[in-house]
Amino acid sequence: MPGQNLAAQQDAVVIWEKATHGYTIFKIPALVADREGRTLLAISEGRVDAIADDAETRLVSRRSQDAGKTWSAVSVIHGIGGRTVGNPAPVLDRETGVIWLFFCVDNREIWATSTSDAGLTWAAPSNLTATLKRPEQYGAIYSGPGHGIQLRRGAHAGRLLVPIYANQHATDTHTAGSKSVAVYSDDHGRHWIMGQATERQTGGAQADTFPDGGECMAAELDDGRIFLTIRNNLRSPGNRAYAISDNGGESWNPIQIDASMPEPVCQASVIGYQLGNEGKSVHFYAGAPVRAGSRTDKTARRDISLWTSTDGCVTWQKQRQLWSGPSAYSDMAILADGILCVLFEAGSGRYDDKIVFSSFRINAPIITSASSASGAIGEMFSHQVTASNAPTSYGADGLPAGLTIDPATGLISGMPTEAGTFEVAVSARQGTFAGGGTLLLYIKNSASLEPIPVLSPLSHPTGGVFDREGNLYIADTGNNSIRKIDRNGNDSLYLAGLNAPAAVATNGDGSVFLIVDSGNNALKQVNLATGALSTVVSQGLNAPGGVAVAPDGTIYVANTGGHAIVAIPPSAPRVVQPLAGASRGFTDGSGAAAKFDMPTDVAVSPASRDDLHILYVADSGNNCIRKIEVAVGQGAEVSTLAGSRNTAGGADGTGGAASFHTPESLAVDAAGLLYVADTGNGAIRGVDPVTRRVVTLIGADDPSSGPDATRLNQPAGIAIDTFGDGKLRVIDAGDNTVRELRANPVIANPPENRSVAFGGSATFDATAWASPAAVYRWEKNGSFLASATPAIYQIASARQNDAGAYKVTASNSTGASAVRFAVSIDGGGDDGGGDGDGSGNAGQGGGGGAAGACFIAGLGIMLVLRRVAGHSDDAIVIKPPSVPQTNSERNSHFWRAELLRGRRGKTSRITTTASQELGPPEKG
Repeated sequence: MPGQNLAAQQDAVVIWEKATHGYTIFKIPALVADREGRTLLAISEGRVDAIADDAETRLVSRRSQDAGKTWSAVSVIHGIGGRTVGNPAPVLDRETGVIWLFFCVDNREIWATSTSDAGLTWAAPSNLTATLKRPEQYGAIYSGPGHGIQLRRGAHAGRLLVPIYANQHATDTHTAGSKSVAVYSDDHGRHWIMGQATERQTGGAQADTFPDGGECMAAELDDGRIFLTIRNNLRSPGNRAYAISDNGGESWNPIQIDASMPEPVCQASVIGYQLGNEGKSVHFYAGAPVRAGSRTDKTARRDISLWTSTDGCVTWQKQRQLWSGPSAYSDMAILADGILCVLFEAGSGRYDDKIVFSSFRINAPIITSASSASGAIGEMFSHQVTASNAPTSYGADGLPAGLTIDPATGLISGMPTEAGTFEVAVSARQGTFAGGGTLLLYIKNSASLEPIPVLSPLSHPTGGVFDREGNLYIADTGNNSIRKIDRNGNDSLYLAGLNAPAAVATNGDGSVFLIVDSGNNALKQVNLATGALSTVVSQGLNAPGGVAVAPDGTIYVANTGGHAIVAIPPSAPRVVQPLAGASRGFTDGSGAAAKFDMPTDVAVSPASRDDLHILYVADSGNNCIRKIEVAVGQGAEVSTLAGSRNTAGGADGTGGAASFHTPESLAVDAAGLLYVADTGNGAIRGVDPVTRRVVTLIGADDPSSGPDATRLNQPAGIAIDTFGDGKLRVIDAGDNTVRELRANPVIANPPENRSVAFGGSATFDATAWASPAAVYRWEKNGSFLASATPAIYQIASARQNDAGAYKVTASNSTGASAVRFAVSIDGGGDDGGGDGDGSGNAGQGGGGGAAGACFIAGLGIMLVLRRVAGHSDDAIVIKPPSVPQTNSERNSHFWRAELLRGRRGKTSRITTTASQELGPPEKG
């Protein structure tokens, strides 16, 4: 029902009337609100002694601070004795609070002034004509009239834009030859630029009925384009003209005619209003319509009305009539509390006898409930969506599985069955308006810790590692021994007579077992086949911590007391060699120039190869995770992967925005994801080395669940069963226990909506932190993609049938996480075939079908995913699924490839390392 979304707030109030305040008449109104949306500034031409357009004219104003109920006395903004100063066009800079006011002088010059106090005082005006006017093209030039805009979206967000119009001939004011154009500033008004003018349509039988331009006003659309409503100076066919800009007003597409909006050769106003915190916009249009059978010239200027559009100014619905009788020019502003204000010319004898103010409350629902909520898999969840203005229905798009919304009440409820971060589009509707917003919904993974019993008490255990047979070895530091727990859970003493062993590790093939005998400043090894114990090095270490082995057999040790990372070559002479760091501190850089503060552990990335080793370091004293790229035989480069030296905390985030508290131990899974024992926070954290994203997997974020559920007490070691099911064991030093972590998958870098060029390629990576390791399933448009189990999905050569709604689910025996995203294809034609099924087939469909463009990267060397970050040499990463559940599955290889950025101008290099797929499959 027309008008139901606009409730009258202020009945028509006369702001100016002819033959008052010492002026013959007031014309050409403009209206603007201040940055806070509380003060209205009404501006008008005050024609001194005549009605004519070229009469002596001053710019006058009145202010209101109560939504138009009362107004200040009339004040003069600017006047020049004997000259015409008119066509006010104000624009608010929301960032600075300054209101700029453009106006024209004698219809030949463009001037501007500004106010920083909503019109109480004004700066000395400046003549911008020499900068903006093109004398070879335009004889006359005019501003607006009416308000300009500041762009909110896209590449030109923040730009100030003021529409103006000009004529090719000095004597040609409102007929053919008028051009609409935008003046804009990208530096808050310090410099102004004139864009390109509008052009009429060319060709076709109706081309001569299209104007070149005229009086105009702009509004921004939700997609960032600009809509320009234009006075049509041609009496036939008598409809409103408009143009669209795709580049922030720098140029315009050819002028169009809106056949649904008749116009009596008159200016009109337009303004946009965003419904809710992130909802779509509604646009308001104030103009004098032409009734059926009426003339389409100025004599038909009457019955000014208010129209609305909710589809980006494509179609319009009449909401209400503002005035019954002669009426013409207008402008609009919107106050902070959703009050639409209209200032317009009106009268009983002439359409410009008065300037009248009216206002209306916009009865559009505005989402008022919280913009974020959290829950957990397997737990009941509820969130109430609320909105203003009595909505009649609600909606929510993008909810995770297990949750629904009651459209009548707005209650989101249920038991979520998938984890992750979901951007849910919530909406509330009342009449023809729908307000919307985004609900950021975080569903935590289901995680728990199960103690593993041991026969004899542990004493401050600090490290652990699995061998190929699934045996877990624990550095029982306080008992000066190594404990062994076999796959069946049997506990035994493996090795005694050590001095505070701090860490254990195996080499790549699991044949050699390394022991950091920290109290003796030595590194020892056990041949697992023979059980023979030997010393690797006994000199050059200082209270060593963690140890790791590179693919070529090089051993890296976190030399904690020496604040350094050292290397031991794979063959004789096996002596400690400096790699990075030499003194206590914090510095990124090369070799000894880098500094650490008590590094306690080191891990080797599975992307390492013989000539390039990638290391991660738990820089415990600096509360950071560091990265070292070792160009073998050439040097080492240290950088900070995550955390901030100056912040000890538990915040999740990216890179330096995340924080740790004394991280002591690291582990890397087969996919290259990093796990951190964040000892001071009592948590296990996940770090994605590619995106540098940090998440809390279990621990500090849930301290109320008790020590046997999700709480840890100084976890000092992590072991991943990379030869088995991929489960994590946590060595909890504070409680002297070993715990098995059970956590459903958390996708490290969730795929997002993407537009792919026709014939182009795209790769989507759903690799997840998980314990046990995850398996993956991909869907497109609700159907499973054949053989879609790895974590990587690739469109190799995009076709139209690759477009669709996708979903990837990472699951294990604990739970599942899912991500939905859309793929659109730009360009190209109809493929003729059906949807691809991920197996290289296009499916059934007309026209014979093109070869399937989508396939799952795997079963061979996987195609790489380019992570673009503004440099051509940035990392390319492919992550594999996790390790096999059984030995027989190890014959089914997937591959991992990582292109690492070269240092100091070196050529980037590619490496592949084998990995395997994990079962069991997801239920259902």
